[in-house]
Amino acid sequence: MASHPRVLVLELLTEGAVYGWYARRVKIPNYAGVMAQSVAAWCEDLGAEVAYRTFTGIESPDTLLQGDWNVAFLSSSTRSAWVAYSLAHILRRCGTVVALGGPQALAYPADAARFCDYVLALTDKDLVRRVLEERNRSRGAEGLRLSAVRHPRELPGLRRRARFVRSALAKAVFAKTVPVLASLGCPYPCDFCSDAETPLQSRERGLVRRAGGEERGAGVGGQTDDRFLDDRGVG
Repeated sequence: MASHPRVLVLELLTEGAVYGWYARRVKIPNYAGVMAQSVAAWCEDLGAEVAYRTFTGIESPDTLLQGDWNVAFLSSSTRSAWVAYSLAHILRRCGTVVALGGPQALAYPADAARFCDYVLALTDKDLVRRVLEERNRSRGAEGLRLSAVRHPRELPGLRRRARFVRSALAKAVFAKTVPVLASLGCPYPCDFCSDAETPLQSRERGLVRRAGGEERGAGVGGQTDDRFLDDRGVG
């Protein structure tokens, strides 16, 4: 890579303003996931200067986007897509290349391509490398839709993601949780879900147990998996 790009990784944990102490200070901050933090770790491994931030419904755009960025990776669900598109518009006006990932990019890539330079479905380190090296701006055309062949075989562990985890959990009080993924993809053929076309990829049980041990050692509690497959023998 010719230079060390300045990268913003922004994870949208909700779709708008959040009211109530419990939602703002306990529930929403604990929604931070593994993939956005993995992208941040991969960017650092590839020589980028990285800032990882989360939107919990109380931060202003100025706070979220503060800085001078070459590339921004946004992670968004469908419900928060309008927030992602608005932030992408601001970033692109400042010359930042914007890549959108997460459920919205996987389920509705054509829609996302109208507002971003890159739309990332299944994402691995090689795909992140390509975005950092190309940094192509769509300049009025639709963004480039990219996808890895499969989910990554390995993800950065909790120790590697530690500073990003701490950044997310700094917004939470009383309870702080970290997710541990036992699987990626889906074993079911539901025709209404975009994720059903993604083959199931289970992690080894030893890796899951070791991740759980790292989590408890970090002083935080609570293990989750997106499909609750670890004890069901799927895969």
